[in-house]
Amino acid sequence: MNDLVIHANQLGKQYAITRSKMTKIGSERLVNNGTENGKIERVWVLQDLSFEVREGQIMAVIGRNGAGKSTLLKIISRITEPTAGYVDVRGRVGSLLEVGTGFHPELTGRENVFLNGTILGMRRKQIVQRFDEIVDFAGIERYIDTPVKRYSSGMYMRLAFAVAAFTDADILLVDEILAVGDVSFQRKALEKIHSLTVNGCTTLFVSHNSHTIKQFCDSAIVLDKGKLLFSGTADEAIQHYMNDAGIFQSDSSASTSLKERQDRRGDGLLRFSRVEICDQHNNLLTSIHSGQQVRLRFHYEAQQDLPSASVLINMSITNDQGMVLTSFNTRDTHTMNMPVMRNGYFECDWPRVNLRPGVYHCNLYGEVNGVISDSLTSAFRLYIDPGDFFDTGENIYGVQGEFFVEHHWRSCAEPVING
Repeated sequence: MNDLVIHANQLGKQYAITRSKMTKIGSERLVNNGTENGKIERVWVLQDLSFEVREGQIMAVIGRNGAGKSTLLKIISRITEPTAGYVDVRGRVGSLLEVGTGFHPELTGRENVFLNGTILGMRRKQIVQRFDEIVDFAGIERYIDTPVKRYSSGMYMRLAFAVAAFTDADILLVDEILAVGDVSFQRKALEKIHSLTVNGCTTLFVSHNSHTIKQFCDSAIVLDKGKLLFSGTADEAIQHYMNDAGIFQSDSSASTSLKERQDRRGDGLLRFSRVEICDQHNNLLTSIHSGQQVRLRFHYEAQQDLPSASVLINMSITNDQGMVLTSFNTRDTHTMNMPVMRNGYFECDWPRVNLRPGVYHCNLYGEVNGVISDSLTSAFRLYIDPGDFFDTGENIYGVQGEFFVEHHWRSCAEPVING
């Protein structure tokens, strides 16, 4: 059809993984360039993937880390070739695959605008005509003649997005690039993407931010281990992804019912019935951001009133591998002496969510007067979106680990000792 701009048919991408030989000399282990036993492991990162994107669509690509999202965009942008199948692309592609792609760190912002614009297919005359608009949109006029190696990741991203947005590309590929930008620029960039689609530009948008996907994308595909798991509307795709991953068991990330859970242990004197996630004003949250203040509310039903009881409530947070990352409990805070009613709830205030963006499993454990009352593995999930944890004005993902830790940097001079 005339409005079809991307058509992928049984697309596949395979990578070869080699393992280095280890040669032992005495107590030392040295790496050899050969492969271990001559074996090469081949891994499919995309397999039998077929889908279509039409002109003017904003389509999200959803999936866990390692699902093949970035590889798909690299194939569409011709950075890498598929191993199997094919993808037909009609029109000029503008790519924002990672911060600084196409930029030379030693060149100034001005020089990189011309370099990156040329890479994206613009003629010099076009770049000159659009230069002021690009710089104004990026908001870095003061630093335009500074080498970009001195730019923050947010400045990098703003300039890269501005160049791509003004190239008159027919297809825009955006891979998590907006995650490092400040909130106001994210909104500005998304509004720009929306205005481009009105004029016929098609956008493929990779993001873990469910709120942004719901608000700006009209369709989505879900990838799992390189295969197409689901294709439909953005709302349907997010719900399918969450259900498949076991992220939330209700229609809202703010509230999870536990009444129907049968895989629990304990004497049942007290049983958890619902978990709610609120802000400090008790408003239910539909999304959680790193650095945000949240209130966890654990509703319960009890067999009888216990005006004075010793209550141990423990919520542990684990990663996908089941490793316990941390726990919140009434013992550590010396708040075990609490009344238990027939129906009630316990609240736990979390002043600043310090988890990096991602999906986390939460286990619940309840003990009354030293006896286990209720215990649930993977009672609910926390789906954390990027946030401004360090109050820098930028939403960030972070580089390593699973926590953000409050910290501060400074430069100090060594004292000069005379004599």
